[in-house]
Amino acid sequence: MILISHRGNISGPNQSLENHPDYILTALKGGFDVEIDFWCLKKKLFLGHDYPQYPIKKNFLKGSIFPVEEGVILYVRDSKVWKSGTGRGMVVTHRAVVVGNQNFKEDGTFGIIMSFTGQVPTYVEGVVEDGDLLVPAENTNHCIAVSPDKISFSDYRRAVGTAWGKRLTSEVGLVNCAIGIK
Repeated sequence: MILISHRGNISGPNQSLENHPDYILTALKGGFDVEIDFWCLKKKLFLGHDYPQYPIKKNFLKGSIFPVEEGVILYVRDSKVWKSGTGRGMVVTHRAVVVGNQNFKEDGTFGIIMSFTGQVPTYVEGVVEDGDLLVPAENTNHCIAVSPDKISFSDYRRAVGTAWGKRLTSEVGLVNCAIGIK
């Protein structure tokens, strides 16, 4: 089971502490994943619900929540990015040539770059054959490989792309994926 703290809360709301960096770290140390309200204004980083309230340094989130490692599957639903659950599984990339909706406006809009097309290393669990379809595994941040001959229609619709390479081990590892090609 994945336990997710909302703004650092782990036993009910506490509006006076929500999004405070120490409150977030306490929840993380308690084994929770934490949903935060993150702001980037004029290249400065903040936490805060309705406005940028607590200034933070880039390394505050490094290694705990952010940055998200390339090849990880995240889920998009309701125009937000989620670590798990339902939604469209997409692969995080650090190799984008063209990026839209990414911190180009003065309002500090911030996001995670995910691939809509192209070739991206993608985390996959288990044996992968060249040409397998890569489908986000439920309640994880990686894919499983499914042969095109054996894939269900539901999994076909959820597939992020096609494996361009093979892996012969059962552990989670990276495989090149042609995003959007099925």
